[in-house]
Amino acid sequence: MGIGFSFLYVFFAALLYPGVNLPLTAVFALVPGIILSLVYYYFTVAMPRTGGDFVWTSRVFHPAIGFLVSFYITFTGLTILGTVAGWVPVYGLGPMFAALAITNSNPSMLSLATTVSSPPTSFIIGVILVTVFVLPLFWRPKAAFRVLWILFILTVIGSLVTVAAFFSTPNPVFVANFNLLSGMNYANAISKAGLAPGFTLGMTLTGSIFTMLDFIGFNFSAYYAGGSQEG
Repeated sequence: MGIGFSFLYVFFAALLYPGVNLPLTAVFALVPGIILSLVYYYFTVAMPRTGGDFVWTSRVFHPAIGFLVSFYITFTGLTILGTVAGWVPVYGLGPMFAALAITNSNPSMLSLATTVSSPPTSFIIGVILVTVFVLPLFWRPKAAFRVLWILFILTVIGSLVTVAAFFSTPNPVFVANFNLLSGMNYANAISKAGLAPGFTLGMTLTGSIFTMLDFIGFNFSAYYAGGSQEG
């Protein structure tokens, strides 16, 4: 769960669920989201111990089941981390260098964009990022929290800059710049690739599941904020 992911998931959701009304999905996802958060809240209050689902599942069902749940969550987290790290060169660095190449008429920058977003360079960048993300977990808790705060602040700054950039240019200016720099026609591109106007209730209800899953992340604070381990 993070501020920057909102932009990314909005992009995916609109493509995965044609006819979805994204703001309305947040309304539909609110009730099950609150129920889920209350479950984590009451478990944390009832069993104030660091460990999250492992502690709760072990005590409610059986330690073996608690281990399986913890094992599953650990490897799921690593899988998601690897996927997100791979998005950085493909959806982040590559398009950024390509945009700089077009606006500055720099062929070498365009070559760099292709290089960083293609294997094996994209894989190497992903491995480096995973290493950087995981290393703080082996440090003292205060040091790890400092790293998280730094990353959070950078994310907030980046999100604010992105929003400010969106609102800094009127739509007609954006359209003119798009046509000039891309060599395409904005109106034709929207008519062929744009999503159909309006929404359907069925796709909006389906998309609400996607929205609820994307907001999961608040529950992980209970993993390390529940209290100390029992001796």
